[in-house]
Amino acid sequence: MLRKTLQRRFEHLMTVLAEQVESLPVENESWLETEREITAVERALQRLPLCDA
Repeated sequence: MLRKTLQRRFEHLMTVLAEQVESLPVENESWLETEREITAVERALQRLPLCDA
């Protein structure tokens, strides 16, 4: 269950990040927070056992 929730969050964040990077004006780095959260979710997914699906 947790793995599915994290996977959905990861996919959502990847979409958000792509949209942010495309639409932000120069020198606006708010996308960095999204990228940090993506990294945290990826790490959490790597630590979970595969049977948690």
